[in-house]
Amino acid sequence: MKKLTLILFLISALTANAQDLTHNNRKVILNSANSISLFQTNSTSGIWASGIINGDRWGIFEDATSLKERLTVLAGGNVGIGTNSPLEKLQVGNSFAFHDGGHKVLGFLYSSSGTDLDTSKYAAEIRLDPTYGNLRLGTSPDVNGAPVTRMTIDKLGRVAIGTTYTSNGVLTVNGNASTSIRIENDVNSQESSIRFRVKNASGSFYHSDISSFYDGNNGIIGIKAPHNNTPGVGYDFVVNSFGNVGIGTTSPDAKLAVSGEIHAKEVKVDLVGWPDYVFKKDYNLPTLEEVEKHITEKGHLINMPSAEKVAVNGIQLGEMNKLLLEKIEELTLYILEQDKQIKALKELDKRLLKIEQMTKD
Repeated sequence: MKKLTLILFLISALTANAQDLTHNNRKVILNSANSISLFQTNSTSGIWASGIINGDRWGIFEDATSLKERLTVLAGGNVGIGTNSPLEKLQVGNSFAFHDGGHKVLGFLYSSSGTDLDTSKYAAEIRLDPTYGNLRLGTSPDVNGAPVTRMTIDKLGRVAIGTTYTSNGVLTVNGNASTSIRIENDVNSQESSIRFRVKNASGSFYHSDISSFYDGNNGIIGIKAPHNNTPGVGYDFVVNSFGNVGIGTTSPDAKLAVSGEIHAKEVKVDLVGWPDYVFKKDYNLPTLEEVEKHITEKGHLINMPSAEKVAVNGIQLGEMNKLLLEKIEELTLYILEQDKQIKALKELDKRLLKIEQMTKD
């Protein structure tokens, strides 16, 4: 107890009587104003000191010819390195680097409890690979495993996600079995889009968009052909949630709906029931009288749609080809029957000519 009292007395005496002292040959300086400094000097590094500065911050500073503050801790807890007025919990002036051998690494560790390391914490790193000049971002599911590279930016600015290999493209993505890239828009009735932009020789930009949107009934993915950002440009190609494809229309009512012309070298249609049944013996071929009556009453051939129905419903290409062939085959039967009748009439005509000749003789 006597020793403690003596120490307190000496400190009080020093504080009361200390004057502004230079640091020459000093180890401790007590400034009666509001500072305490601890000094270390040597011939190589000059004079280094740490202590309370002006009563409002603690710092480490160097004195070659005058004091230079190297590290500062403000009263509020902000720490500055290379600055004596940090605005954040840690503010570093100019630049900094972390190393683990040849690589420069900045590592991160998170713990929800803020206590000991265990598998509920997660680690991540930002690593500069000096061999290839690549910047890599890695994460680990827990602190027991080394972070795995998730994204790479190479020295040419090319980006790889899910792989360390950057191809000739600006962005390379290697996803998992469920998804590779996911783009979302949480605003109701708005699009999630990817835009491709090119510039022509005159300097004008043209855009192509791939978008996912909701039209009030279906989820749709659509493509806009290159345009110069003109308002109101519609989608040229869409696929809705039923798998229906629309070209020139955003509301396809079939697996393929085209609003416009189609130019093709060949179109294949799968059909069942090709009309060879017309040539079977049990086929009920309408008589020409029945055909004439149907035309007179209906205005079109038997089994053929009327002009009014075609105007409303259009035609089914496969079904129409089938009906047309049916009529061609029926017409063929009519022609064959008429040919028989013509031959019979010719034979009858020959016989009549012979009889006529005999009567004249």
